[in-house]
Amino acid sequence: MLPCFFKHITGLDCPGCGFQRSVMALFRGDYVISLQLYPAAVLILILSLVSAFEIFYPVKELQMLRKVLLYASAGVIILSYTIKLIDQTSSLTAA
Repeated sequence: MLPCFFKHITGLDCPGCGFQRSVMALFRGDYVISLQLYPAAVLILILSLVSAFEIFYPVKELQMLRKVLLYASAGVIILSYTIKLIDQTSSLTAA
């Protein structure tokens, strides 16, 4: 696994921390663990497939699907990262 430079410098997880482990868990069939590690991983993988497919078959419906997946992924990333930061900072202040 590639180390996270942001976490190494700041001590905090970056918005992408957990993605590699989540994808590996997904490929092993550990779907629940994958969602716990990085909730947006499945959406990002589907978005990647739709985007790649859209290169060869530019259809208006795929553009709409890509936009929906993009906004959904961004929303899940922002929400889960905010929750993670709140959890990390509350555990730091409690110690």
